[in-house]
Amino acid sequence: MIPKAQKVEEPVEVEIKVMIGKGWRRNRDIDNLIKPLIDVIKNSGIITDDNSTVVKKIRIFTENYDIKNEPASIHMTVKTHEAKGEFCGAYNVHIKEKGTDC
Repeated sequence: MIPKAQKVEEPVEVEIKVMIGKGWRRNRDIDNLIKPLIDVIKNSGIITDDNSTVVKKIRIFTENYDIKNEPASIHMTVKTHEAKGEFCGAYNVHIKEKGTDC
């Protein structure tokens, strides 16, 4: 079971950074990661739904890591949407710290 987390103000944008490391298959389809990862933040209570009213933008990218020594990891950031139309603040998922700096 996924523990419940602090809910963020909606709508949001989600950034998914895949740190390529030991155990990562180079020919993996990166787009197949999106749905299960968005479901994690929904099921943990960070967002109420994963529809286009709540999730306005999804960005996914890879970054090379220490392929020989460090295991692959995924870092997700959920950014809240301010009334001015700017995204400000963040909730980091699968990272020990959560940030709220603009």
